Amino acid sequence: ASATLKPNIIFKIGKIIRHDFSNEFPEFFTSEDFAQQVTPAPKFNLGSEINDDDAIYKAKYIALLEKYNELLVEAVNAA
Repeated sequence: ASATLKPNIIFKIGKIIRHDFSNEFPEFFTSEDFAQQVTPAPKFNLGSEINDDDAIYKAKYIALLEKYNELLVEAVNAA
């Protein structure tokens, strides 16, 4: 089964992890999209205040990153 993330989910992940995904997905985003939306890192430890959505998006991002890395290794080995 193929798992995909919608652009709005990728955008939310970018906001949460403070990463500009316009380089990875130029067809969906511009640098300005993330420049306007990304807030500065808090100056205090959030600790247990991180909500469930943040944890879900973080887990999805990590899974997406791992799959991307696997595909990158396959592409390099095939070349």
